Amino acid sequence: MAIATTAETISQVSDKNQCCVALRDVSRAFDKVWLSTLKYKLNQIKLASILNKILCSFLDNRSPSISLNNYTGPPFQPDSGVPQGSSISPTLCTIYTHDIATPLTDSTNIQYADHITQIITYAGKSKNMLAKRIEREIKKNINNYENKWKIKTNTQKFTLLPKQ
Repeated sequence: MAIATTAETISQVSDKNQCCVALRDVSRAFDKVWLSTLKYKLNQIKLASILNKILCSFLDNRSPSISLNNYTGPPFQPDSGVPQGSSISPTLCTIYTHDIATPLTDSTNIQYADHITQIITYAGKSKNMLAKRIEREIKKNINNYENKWKIKTNTQKFTLLPKQ
């Protein structure tokens, strides 16, 4: 992600565009992935049928249980969450959020798991105009997307980096 972000930012700056980088972290992303929605999105990206079946089986054939002190509850079928620690889970999180709306037409999204970097450019010279436009568009598009897919940006980890 860092290399892609750096390359895109350098490209935009060399084209004399105003540039801002929005760094977002999806709060509790691995826990918040709704499995029925993830399966829908897996179908939408048209994976090979056998791969789709394997991934759905991976998501369905789990029965976690909760342990507290010396008590372990009965196993259950989760409605949400991908297994943390699995090598495929970051990719599944990326698939879940791959269709996030870009805040502006002149922007690029770079994603991996619960990290979303948005490089937002503006051909004009006004930094204030860029900042207002970014704030308005991020609030509108991101809020709608997050409400639709039941995820939330971790506001403690949200950062907006303007090019100086």
